[in-house]
Amino acid sequence: MLIHEKNEIHYRLTPKGLPVLFDWPRGFARSRNPNQLYWAEDRLSGLGFVIALDGNIRSYIHEFDDRTVYADPRSLDSIDFKVFLESG
Repeated sequence: MLIHEKNEIHYRLTPKGLPVLFDWPRGFARSRNPNQLYWAEDRLSGLGFVIALDGNIRSYIHEFDDRTVYADPRSLDSIDFKVFLESG
């Protein structure tokens, strides 16, 4: 890991996956600027998502009965969601 990466915010997109940097490759998707990211985070909060920050790792999580939804607001044109079933 490069030194500057230790101080940058990383994004956890799945419960057990490694966090990624904001500009981690997503095909041809363009990234949001800071104002657009603020708008997306505000929208996610309005939908009931918790914006969790653990050190420099940020995640957007909404928990339901036996499911947890992770949001990825980094892309300019969309907010992506992944649903995970709780095991057990």
